[in-house]
Amino acid sequence: MKKNYDQVIIGLILVCHFLYLSNSSKLFIYEFYDYYLGVGNTFHDFFWYPSYAIIKKINIFDQFSSGVPAPYPSGHPAPNYSILHSIIFTPFGALNYNLSKIFYLFINLILLFSIYNQLKNFFLKKNLIFFFCIFLFSPALILCLKVGQYTIFCLWGFILFFNSNNKLFKFTGILIATGKYTFAPIVGFYLFFSKKFTVLLFLLAANIAAILFYSIYFDMSVVSALKNPILMGWKTQAIGAGDLLSFLGNHPRFPFNIIIVLLIFFILKCFIYFNSRRSKVFDLVILSILTLMSLKHLNYDYIFIFPVILLLFEKINFKSKIILSIVIFYFLFILPWSIIEPIRYTKYFIFFNLSLNLILLMIALKLIVKKIF
Repeated sequence: MKKNYDQVIIGLILVCHFLYLSNSSKLFIYEFYDYYLGVGNTFHDFFWYPSYAIIKKINIFDQFSSGVPAPYPSGHPAPNYSILHSIIFTPFGALNYNLSKIFYLFINLILLFSIYNQLKNFFLKKNLIFFFCIFLFSPALILCLKVGQYTIFCLWGFILFFNSNNKLFKFTGILIATGKYTFAPIVGFYLFFSKKFTVLLFLLAANIAAILFYSIYFDMSVVSALKNPILMGWKTQAIGAGDLLSFLGNHPRFPFNIIIVLLIFFILKCFIYFNSRRSKVFDLVILSILTLMSLKHLNYDYIFIFPVILLLFEKINFKSKIILSIVIFYFLFILPWSIIEPIRYTKYFIFFNLSLNLILLMIALKLIVKKIF
């Protein structure tokens, strides 16, 4: 009988996470996170209300922007994800808020268990269990869980897309991953250059169908339904930790800053595609790094660094491993620290983080890019 000790270990850690984060039990080992992160189990990024509003036929964009007839509920994030995301989340909106939070936390932990099992198809088991345990206790992941972020869904979707051979599962994964708009452009570039036009067309069709549904359901123009989440995202989303868009800020002004960033990364993706050796795992790693470098991503989104750890530690030399260890430790353990808050949104700090992202990209590209000259 094959031993599954690794799954037992992962399962026990996730149970401890659930007991702590659901306030079912006070576990001493977790108490330091409240000090370290400077945030309680706020769930202030949990997108329950937009889905609840759809069920109750409340136009969230009108309500958020005008405050009439009822103000947008405090403690809930602005509706700055895709409309398709709000529709997918309607099972959470159908439950009362407190019960929905517990259900959402439980689903996140199930997805983490699924991520571990999927990654076993890519990486050595002895390395995976060691690094995944560290990952599960990293402040970046704990922060993601404590604030109710969607990033674990995105990471799970990315990995499912690259791991599964089932077309329906692959499409489901990429559909869920791109529910957060800042993940969509780099994914779109990847699908285009990889000639996965069918997936790209279905992805566009699903979002167009959601926009059409919303415009008909609330008797509003298609243009308004299309642009409102994007404009809301630009107005309300915080500055990212280490991406080019956050570094540029409003120079040039919106939307030209976004256009410039997308153009730069389109060219970069073009270079990588035509000058590199392709594999699923490298595509996953490069996609993760480019996503973090391009549009706004806050510190909790750096859980996307995890696949980078696994791949590079199996491939690079000892000197590069030292550099990689320092960079990865910084992103997962130092960047989420509340003590960084006073400098978090300064230009020099964003540039520093962007430079570290570039180092990761260069280490990865060194393994796969063909010699140009």
